[in-house]
Amino acid sequence: GLQLGWVWIINMMYELTGFCTSAVVQDSSGIPWHARNLDFGEFFGNDKARHTWSLTGALRDLLVTVKFTRSGNEVYKSTTYAGFVGVLSASKAGAFSISVDTRYDTNLDKGIIGWLFGKYNDHQFLTFETRNMMEQAPDYDSALNGLLTYKSLGPAYIIIAGTKSGEGAIIAKQFAKKGTNSSNADVWYLSDAVNNGSFFIIETNYDRTGPPPPFDDRRYPATNCIKSLGPDNINRHSLMQVLSSNPTMNAATTFSSVMVPASGHYEARKQECLPGLNCAPF
Repeated sequence: GLQLGWVWIINMMYELTGFCTSAVVQDSSGIPWHARNLDFGEFFGNDKARHTWSLTGALRDLLVTVKFTRSGNEVYKSTTYAGFVGVLSASKAGAFSISVDTRYDTNLDKGIIGWLFGKYNDHQFLTFETRNMMEQAPDYDSALNGLLTYKSLGPAYIIIAGTKSGEGAIIAKQFAKKGTNSSNADVWYLSDAVNNGSFFIIETNYDRTGPPPPFDDRRYPATNCIKSLGPDNINRHSLMQVLSSNPTMNAATTFSSVMVPASGHYEARKQECLPGLNCAPF
C-alpha cells in the first residue's frame, strides 16, 4: 500500500542523514573484529508518550537479519530494515564485512540532486555499491579495491574488515564531479594503525583530521573503552559491551552487531534506551 515515492525515499534516506559508530579491532591473534552501531531516526519526529525519536522506534520494529543465498549456498548475512534493499551492515564468512556511517561535507546532496536531473549516471549510491561488493567480491582485496574505485554520489564512511592481520580500512567517500580524480577524501588502514602502535580504527560521523563536535562526541568514549580492553580481551561479549555503553549506544541506536569474517561469527542485537542520564539523545 505504500506509494512508490515513499519506497524510493526510504531506500535513499541513508544517503542524506544518519548517525553511527563502527570500529575494526584486531585481537592478540591478529584477527580483525568488526563492531558497529546503527543509529537512525533523530530529528524525524518525537514520540511524545516516551519522549524519544518516533522514527527510531518504528525502524526497530522492522529489523531483520537476512541470509542471502545463491544456488542454495550462503553468500552473506546482513542486518537491515524490512523493505530496505541496499546493504548497511553485512558479513561474508571467510572473506570480509562492511558497515557504513553517515558523513557530512560541503557538497551535501549535490550529487544526488544532479542524478535526479539525469547527470552522473556513472556514479553509484552508497548502499547499492556495498550490496554489489557483498554479492560479487570474492575476498577482502577485491572488495576494498571496488569500494576505493567506485564513484560516489555523496559523502559517506565505508568500514571494511577482512580475515587477516591488518585487513581493515575506513574509507571517507565524497561526491566526485566530472574532472575530479577520486571519490576518496581519506583512507585509514588498520595496518597503518597497527604499525603506529594501535590495534583498532574507529569511525563515528566526523573526519579523523579533527575532533568531533562537543554536542556529539561518541568517538572518544568508544576509543577509551576499546583501549581499556586491550587486544587480549577482545571478544564478542566485550565488544557488545562497548557498543551498549552510553553514549555509543544512544536513543537513536536501533541495533548493534559484532562480525568476525575469519570465523564466520555474526550476531546482531536490537538496542533501545530512552534519553536520560544513562542514554544520550543521539
